[in-house]
Amino acid sequence: MSLLDPDGTDVGREPPAPADVLAQGSKGPVELADLSSSTDAIASPDAGSGDNDGSALPPALSKVWTTVRRMFGSKTPIKYTYKQLKFLSKPQTSIYTFISTRLFPRFSIRWILIHIIYNGLLLTALVLFAKYSSYSSHVDGYSYVQTVACASDFMSETGCGDLNAVDCEPFVQSIAVRCPAGCLSQVAWSYVYVGNSVVQYVPFVVGENNTYRGDSWICLAAIHAGVLSNADGGCLVANLNPSAGETYGGSTQNGVPSHSFNSTYPATLSFEIQSPPAASNCVDYGFDSEGFFLPMLCLMPFLNVSRRYIYWNTLVWIYLYWTFVSPDTSRDDSSIQSYLGQLLPCLAVLWVLYKTAANVTLPASPTKFPIETSLLWIAPLWFGFHLDMLSNYIGPLATLSFSAKMFSDASSAALLIFLIVAVSILVLTHLWMHFRQDTLFPYIPPYVILTVVYFELPHILGLSVHLHHYLLALLLLPPTRVQSRMSLICSGLLTGLFVQGVLKYGFAAPFDTSLQAQETYTLGTAQTQWALTSSNISSSGELRWTYPYNATLNLTDLDYAAVAAAAGVSVADVAATLGANEFSLVVNDVQVYRGKRAAFSFANASATGTIVAPLDAAWTARNSAGAVDYYARVAPIAFGSVQDYGQVARIRFSDGLFTLYDAFSNN
Repeated sequence: MSLLDPDGTDVGREPPAPADVLAQGSKGPVELADLSSSTDAIASPDAGSGDNDGSALPPALSKVWTTVRRMFGSKTPIKYTYKQLKFLSKPQTSIYTFISTRLFPRFSIRWILIHIIYNGLLLTALVLFAKYSSYSSHVDGYSYVQTVACASDFMSETGCGDLNAVDCEPFVQSIAVRCPAGCLSQVAWSYVYVGNSVVQYVPFVVGENNTYRGDSWICLAAIHAGVLSNADGGCLVANLNPSAGETYGGSTQNGVPSHSFNSTYPATLSFEIQSPPAASNCVDYGFDSEGFFLPMLCLMPFLNVSRRYIYWNTLVWIYLYWTFVSPDTSRDDSSIQSYLGQLLPCLAVLWVLYKTAANVTLPASPTKFPIETSLLWIAPLWFGFHLDMLSNYIGPLATLSFSAKMFSDASSAALLIFLIVAVSILVLTHLWMHFRQDTLFPYIPPYVILTVVYFELPHILGLSVHLHHYLLALLLLPPTRVQSRMSLICSGLLTGLFVQGVLKYGFAAPFDTSLQAQETYTLGTAQTQWALTSSNISSSGELRWTYPYNATLNLTDLDYAAVAAAAGVSVADVAATLGANEFSLVVNDVQVYRGKRAAFSFANASATGTIVAPLDAAWTARNSAGAVDYYARVAPIAFGSVQDYGQVARIRFSDGLFTLYDAFSNN
């Protein structure tokens, strides 16, 4: 059988008419051969049929229409329909006959009861898996166990919100947390600073030997320390304590790479392992739940259901499964709120996809083809739904996307080209099937317009294409509107890919700015310039910088009146043109100053108690602590929004030495 004859017939001829009666059950004849007559289907346009033959147009236009249409259709069109495969015909026919006529005929009392029981089992399993994976954990000595995401941390660059990190002191916290399973698949998608370097596409963990920087991801650091299992997740006690001046080494342990940092940090993270009976109900059953939900969903075609029922019931259960149970999800409260917030728009798009493709691709009565519907649609749907999680374990697949930046890496570019070729073959195969059916023409105008707009609009606006995988699924699903087994597989895979993409990343923008495409992740705003001197650094720990107002004036103070006097303009002009109203100074990846003056003194901050204690201690002991480097960067702030950071300065208090590094440098 070739790729293009899904019904096993000679595609050069019209398929044979279905038999009038193929099976006789106890309650009457059962038709098995042709599913195309279902009222649930949207009929595919055939050659010379109704509105598609141009008969409603004026004669001249009708002739042009017919000529153009014939360029994209076969002169002897066929229609693809599902026919029983020889080796599956007998078992599938027997299953359908037994289920539909004897076990539970559709809409009978037994049919209603079996579906109440079936969906009741799924709901019960969902509640129990969610309860014992997220909401029933207990750790002795703690009244509450907090469920956290794989990328949760204690503190961020700006300390407590947008305040000076000193407001977070004394950095003493001890909480019981419960981590989900499968955190090894979590990576930092955007750049994160570690001193004068940045990390991306790997877990954000800094340190080793149960001594980690306070901003490290809790669950990944715990796996690195060996106190948490990636396969099961679990409970642990995370302790945050003021740093004693220690630095942080880096290594790869238990599959987690960690980064080194040769300086101090305000707080250090460490863990206490919790084992039964001190901790209970801590195991994440996300991976175990796969063994229940996938077989249960694959059972659905055997319950005498329509394609509309199987489409919506499967997708709703998969959506709920992701939200509350899946090992590929973060089940903290904010994440669940985000997933549920995407539900209605996701269902709206799925309804459009059903009307445009799935209600033809799926068998009209899946119970007539229960084995194939399970294996060729539900199983690929489940695989597509987990493709992102699986890809994170496979080299360049973890960071793969159709965007300009992917072609800068050789391995990613090679894989991307391979996938483009494979997808192109599948697309061309589907176009050929539509050509044979004489249903190709309706796809040509919208896809030509869409292609031109999608790839030309970025050039006009100065943007770059970023084809997220949910967008790829949207683009490729409509041509699967063919009753072909290959189309059935592609439909399931792409539908799962769409749902997973929307759930995990939302309806992300289809374009990148030029800066995003270059992997700088900056805003393109004016940057500060360092004005450092060795004497100021060694004597008072003073850091100075300037901010460009125009081509000739560099500011050392963002007070509007001072700027107006220096520039010889009005205060109103300054307010309208100045791109910042204060500065943010970050030292060792923690904000230590926020204000209008372009200067900061460690000596003054130490005297007034306005600097975080570990950095204060580092300044006080600068001469006895040896040659320890510190890393500083400054960004202007425009009414609460942090703009681009300038160069990173590596400074040494003991002798005043400093070195400047470009932002996002890994030197």
